[in-house]
Amino acid sequence: MKRLILISLLIVILLPAGLRAQDAVPLDSAVVAALDSRLDEYFAALEREPVQVKIGECDFMLESCADPLVKQYVAVRIYDHFLGSKVMGDEAVAVHMVDDWFVPGKVSMYSDIDLMNAKIYAQFHRSSLIGMAAPRLSLRDRDGNAVEAPTEGAVSVLFFYDTSCSKCKLETMRLNAFLSAVDVPIEFFAVYTGAFKEQWEDYISFRWESPSPSVSFHHVWDPELESDFQMQYGVLQTPQMLLIDRDGTIVGRSLDTDALAQLLATLFEQPYEYGAESSSVLFDTLFGDGEPSAANILETAQYIKDSALERADSALCRHMLGDMMYYLMDTPGEEYKLALQTFITLYVKGDPDMWAAPSEQQRIARPAEVCMDLLGRVPVGSRIPKVKVQGVLLKGEGPVDLSAVRTFNLRRLRGRPSYVLFHTPGCSTCDLELEAVQGVFAKEPGARVLLVNPEENGMELLDTFDLSVLPFALSMDRRGTVLRKYISFL
Repeated sequence: MKRLILISLLIVILLPAGLRAQDAVPLDSAVVAALDSRLDEYFAALEREPVQVKIGECDFMLESCADPLVKQYVAVRIYDHFLGSKVMGDEAVAVHMVDDWFVPGKVSMYSDIDLMNAKIYAQFHRSSLIGMAAPRLSLRDRDGNAVEAPTEGAVSVLFFYDTSCSKCKLETMRLNAFLSAVDVPIEFFAVYTGAFKEQWEDYISFRWESPSPSVSFHHVWDPELESDFQMQYGVLQTPQMLLIDRDGTIVGRSLDTDALAQLLATLFEQPYEYGAESSSVLFDTLFGDGEPSAANILETAQYIKDSALERADSALCRHMLGDMMYYLMDTPGEEYKLALQTFITLYVKGDPDMWAAPSEQQRIARPAEVCMDLLGRVPVGSRIPKVKVQGVLLKGEGPVDLSAVRTFNLRRLRGRPSYVLFHTPGCSTCDLELEAVQGVFAKEPGARVLLVNPEENGMELLDTFDLSVLPFALSMDRRGTVLRKYISFL
């Protein structure tokens, strides 16, 4: 997100020139109205940003406020906004404001009572923010047996409720309908926050219904408050519902049933299969017969991204670009490889947020890093390394004797130009390239073609050239400067 510097600057200059901190007077109502308008605009622009971005932007905004009165007003407004925000995870910004601005005394709240309440809020929410490890609770079931929550290695839901809470009763009804149809394995903990067992038993009997077989349902409580669940999970009021993933990380808090359903669908979403045959057929159709230019390939990539984002479909954009990367990696040809290097630079390394999820890191970001390493070996314009290889040198048309192997220094082939073709026996595409080599000499009589079987050479070749897919061919001038890579003689 581009920092909204203009808004911050407007906040700073809104005060009349004569109004400064030493005047110790309340802010003028017109100034307050102008500040509120700008702040509302700022909060709206931040709404869809990640929590860490919101924190950074709010810090920047406060650091831009030169006047203490304005800074205090803006800080309290930030705190109040994120305290009451309906966006999941925004409470982390409110906690940050308490810990980094109000408690250290960088900005004062309007009263000691306000500061005390803010400290209590932060204390009750600090350990259960989105992205944190879920605290372990030791609770009791109806028979007094110990129950650990959440369950290790499983997706768990903690639902804190009270029998006298009308919102809890409504959410219980909604959860009953939802849990009866759940078809993914979850551990559900219905945590009664009160201390009256008879009321609890009645609630269980008359309000909770049997879930689907996929749900392991636990009725638990802690009447002596030994687990400190209020502090651990921020249970200042009920209902409070949290979702914990298999790794024990809090991925949802202050949820209702609808939000729980959406997050569960995300957690159990089947990984997209990149590079499937259907996607290869699609790109074969897009690029048609022959080899398109690298520019045309990249134009197609940009069109795919623009079209998907116009539809506000980030998943489609990610899947299509990921499929295209796999297609370019698997497709031989000089133009495809030229396009691939720029493609990764623009659409993978250039947009890390798109591939931030662990599954996308594993299936897209890391393969892209490996691919960039391979593509960057012996770059065009560099001199070929002084590597001695075992190979067969062809100087003109005629029979090819693959057994006539000799030792050659790659930098001293002295052809006009020189070609190096890495091939392997039993590879049908390699055999076709070997047959097509004869056509080089008719066009370039001074050419030299060195045929190299990597299996007859040491590991140095594998560390120097991109031999991930064979055949692999390059050309160079008389000085050994690489002119082209990934070429074909066909």
